[in-house]
Amino acid sequence: MQNELSGKRRKKIGDLLIEAGLIDAKTLAKALEIQKSQKKRLGQILIDMGVVDNEEVAKALAKQLMVPFLRLKNIEIPKEIISLVPTEMAENYLLIPIKKTERRLLARVKRLLK
Repeated sequence: MQNELSGKRRKKIGDLLIEAGLIDAKTLAKALEIQKSQKKRLGQILIDMGVVDNEEVAKALAKQLMVPFLRLKNIEIPKEIISLVPTEMAENYLLIPIKKTERRLLARVKRLLK
């Protein structure tokens, strides 16, 4: 898939995990082979294999999609920010509004890739 802004192809998640030193080519090849018989995303297969964790995959996906990685564990979100997103939309996309600037709303989306 191409990045619409730059016209460049975005790196594959497996390549990003190799570049980060989290997996090697042999592990990637094994995961890709497993993926042929299972209907799972590559990141989930690597997590199931025990070679990476959720956060490592999330950071690689954020890098791939050129979006910031946010850890929300200790962030308190004001109710007026939460109320900016309709409940149905928030539940459907697992979307959490984080903060509002003058012209934008920063949100975390769990189901970015479906």
